[in-house]
Amino acid sequence: MKGIKKKVLWKSSNKKVASVSAEGVVSGIARGTAVVTARYEKKCVKCKVLVIGKNDYSPVLTEKVIRKALSVPRQAKVTIKYGKKFYKRSFGATLVPVVVFENGKQVAGASFFVKDGELGCNIGNYGCYYE
Repeated sequence: MKGIKKKVLWKSSNKKVASVSAEGVVSGIARGTAVVTARYEKKCVKCKVLVIGKNDYSPVLTEKVIRKALSVPRQAKVTIKYGKKFYKRSFGATLVPVVVFENGKQVAGASFFVKDGELGCNIGNYGCYYE
């Protein structure tokens, strides 16, 4: 809502999950989803907000995301195992090791990282899907 000089009305669809200030700053309260609405004159803009726990990345680090990042074929029947999350100071991010197995054999893996709210992937020593 940049460039608007008049007052914008902000609203959260679920105040138990996310609140929004008069200035439009959204604050997460509890795990869940909410829709934040900004109204200005007759215009209305909506944004879906997903609030997760501080160390819970499961809503964003899904099987679909892992398959895409590691080029795992859709038809491959795989098991995904998450390693223990840890914070790496030199990198400034929380790392989540992930290994992908097919029929008990490792076929891919990587360290996914979360930094400043962004999810990324560090292929590292594992690499993309291989048969």
